[in-house]
Amino acid sequence: MTANDALREYDCNTDWTFVTSDDYSFEGKAAATFSAHTKPELNTASGGFSIKGRKQGKQYWINQDCFKISETFDENEELLDVYNLCDGHGKNGHVVATCVSGMLPDILRRTGYDQKKSLQRIHSGLSMSAVDAETSGCTCLTTIINKKTRSIEVGNVGDSRCLLIRRSSSGDLEPLPLSTDQKPSDLHEKRRITEAGGMVYGVNGGVERVWFTCNQMSIGLAMSRSVGDLRAHEHGVSHEPQIHCHSICNNDVCLILASDGLWDIFQNEQVRDFVNSYIYVYGKELWNPADLARYLAESARLSWEKFSPYGCCCSIGYVNETKSKYMYACNEI
Repeated sequence: MTANDALREYDCNTDWTFVTSDDYSFEGKAAATFSAHTKPELNTASGGFSIKGRKQGKQYWINQDCFKISETFDENEELLDVYNLCDGHGKNGHVVATCVSGMLPDILRRTGYDQKKSLQRIHSGLSMSAVDAETSGCTCLTTIINKKTRSIEVGNVGDSRCLLIRRSSSGDLEPLPLSTDQKPSDLHEKRRITEAGGMVYGVNGGVERVWFTCNQMSIGLAMSRSVGDLRAHEHGVSHEPQIHCHSICNNDVCLILASDGLWDIFQNEQVRDFVNSYIYVYGKELWNPADLARYLAESARLSWEKFSPYGCCCSIGYVNETKSKYMYACNEI
C-alpha cells in the first residue's frame, strides 16, 4: 500500500478470525484490537467483537453484521481513522452488508471522503450487480476521525447508532448521541415516504414499518433508510446518510458505534454504565477495547435470548483520557 492508501484495514464478515502482527492483533469471534499509534495528533487504539445470535433449532443462523476498521490518509495527507458498521436484514442481508462494508473504504478515498457520494455509488452499484438486493439490505454507520483536526464526522443510514460518552464537570460519565435512529415513525421520515407513495403503519400494536409488495407478498421494513432494499426505495426509503459533525473536546471520553441489537435492549445510560464499570475494574491505562466489545456483545445476546436471537454491533473509543480507544462489538442476528 502507498502512503495514500490505508495503513491498516480489517474487515469482519467471518465466524472466527485470529490474526497477529507487530502493529495489531485480532482475536476471538471476529474480534480486533489495534495498538496505540504514537502520532503527534491524536493517539488511538481500536478493537472489535462479532458474535451471531442464537435460536433453538437454528444451528446455522447466519451472521448478518460486519464491520471494518481502517487507518488511512486523506488527500491532504491528514491521518484518519475510519470505522464502518453494517447490519444486514432480509434473506441476503449478510451478502449486502459484506459488499457495502467491503467497498466503502476504497470508494470513500475516491470521493475525498464524501459519505453521501460514496453511498450513492454503492447503492447504484448494487442495483446493477449480481447481488439480489430487491428485498435485502443493510444499515451503514460510518465514523471518520481526523486525528490532526481532532474532529469526528458521523454518517448514518438506518437504525444503527453512534454514541459519545463524555465526562461531566463532576467527573461522571454521560451519554451524547451523535446520530439519529431512522425509523418510519419519525415525522420527517414518514412524510418523505408517504409523499413518495409509500405506506407506514404498525400491525397489531407492533412497530411502524414501511410496507410494499414484492412477488405478491407484503413486506414491512422497520427502518426508513437503508442501503439495498431496492423495492422499498421505490416507496420512499432513502440511502442518503444523515451527517453529524463533532469537534473533540477535553471532556470527551468514549465513542460507541452499535447496531440496534444493542440499543433495542439497552438504553444509552445503561451502555454508559457498562463502560463505566468496565473501566473502573481495569483502569484507564489497562482496559482492552476488544474485551469491552465482547463484554457488551455477549451481554446483549444474553438479554436477547429471552425474547429472540437478536444481535448487535458496537464501537467504543477514548478520545482524550490517556490513549484513544475505539471498539466494535458485533453481536449478530
